[in-house]
Amino acid sequence: MTLWLIFAVLTLAVLALLLWPLLRRPAVAVPRFDFDLQVYRQQLAELDRDQERGLLAADQVDAARLEIHRRMLAAEAEAPVVGRAFPRHLILAGCLAIALPIFALGLYGLLGAPGLPGRPFASRQSDPAFKMAGLIEQLAAKLAAAPDGEGYRRLAAAYLSQQRFDDAVAAYARAESLGARDSATLAGHGEALVLASGGMVVPDARRLFLSALQQDSDNPQARFYLGLAETQIGDFRKAVAIWRDLEAGSAADAPWLAGLRQQIADAGQQGGFDPATVPAQPIAQPTAQPATKANERDQTAAAIKAQSPEEQAKTIHSMVDGLAARLEKQPDDFDGWMRLALSYKVLGEKDKGLAAARHAIALKPAAVEPRLALAQLQLGEADDKALPADFLATLREVLAIDPANSTALYYLGTAAAVRGDKAEARRFWEKLLSVIPQDQPERAEIASRLASLAR
Repeated sequence: MTLWLIFAVLTLAVLALLLWPLLRRPAVAVPRFDFDLQVYRQQLAELDRDQERGLLAADQVDAARLEIHRRMLAAEAEAPVVGRAFPRHLILAGCLAIALPIFALGLYGLLGAPGLPGRPFASRQSDPAFKMAGLIEQLAAKLAAAPDGEGYRRLAAAYLSQQRFDDAVAAYARAESLGARDSATLAGHGEALVLASGGMVVPDARRLFLSALQQDSDNPQARFYLGLAETQIGDFRKAVAIWRDLEAGSAADAPWLAGLRQQIADAGQQGGFDPATVPAQPIAQPTAQPATKANERDQTAAAIKAQSPEEQAKTIHSMVDGLAARLEKQPDDFDGWMRLALSYKVLGEKDKGLAAARHAIALKPAAVEPRLALAQLQLGEADDKALPADFLATLREVLAIDPANSTALYYLGTAAAVRGDKAEARRFWEKLLSVIPQDQPERAEIASRLASLAR
């Protein structure tokens, strides 16, 4: 409340400075018309006195009086009409008084953060995140003067904790160039690349994870992300097999276990199968011989990376076109249509992706996975305040098949909150809260949203 009061006082002060020159009363000056009339009246009086003294003949007096009257009429015709129009400076002052506060509020609403609580500078200095940022900058300055592989690894991990993903990628690369190439560093570098790429396991990240497993076949970070890579190409069964192997080898109190089990359940939902029916399978270790599918894929990725951007685009489009041509001959290949829909999404060819996803839906009408793929394409770059109608319609279909689907519950609740239907938003989000495991951090966000509905 105090902050808004300060804003109001500042706005009034600025308005006063701008409007004072426009509103103050100008110095009063004698209008030219009044001055001319006084002169002409004096001339008429002087003319009468000259006639009385016999200095002018009657016809001369009449002619002179007629001329003076003509000038008086001409002066009156040229005089400005007072009150005929509203003064322009007052119009300008009114426009400024209205437009300036509206513009300021709109700009603050767009760029500011009015919902954040006040944070005095003294309290910010005791904030752990504030202190961490200062320590990170000190470490970066120290390493710039005296480079050290282990130091850059610690700097990269600190950047990750601050969600500065691009900086973390650069720091990990610097650490590796200085000799820090252990399994943990390689896996951390891969994770930073994934996060900097918006969650996609790009070829460089996959190569780093495989290199990490060569040094430590039990590295949980690398095993998790290699499973995630399989989900991103539509092979949900293989992802579950990798993750179930990781689950079996994890300690009972491993901090990642609850999240891993949720990922396994989600992959089973998207693939339309029971994860318990998929046997655990360790990741095949890369060898010098290009015998495995994984190695062939790495070689293909490396060859594409060596090309120019134009050649890369042509190669990727050629591969996707080849998949599309194969599916024309094998229209019942559900997994293939799912991969094609994802490929078109990555390429930004939305219409083709929508068609591929709808074909997959026709092959498995009761499966959730193809409808979620369709919804991803329909969502595009939209934010929570402008969710597309077709996206929401698809999520309602998902919810009809799977009433506990967390993605559908979240977005349908968000859409209801945006349009002001608090009751429906609460219904969706309470259901979502009931299906999210107790140890998941997402619960705090959903609980916060539910609390905001009551305000």
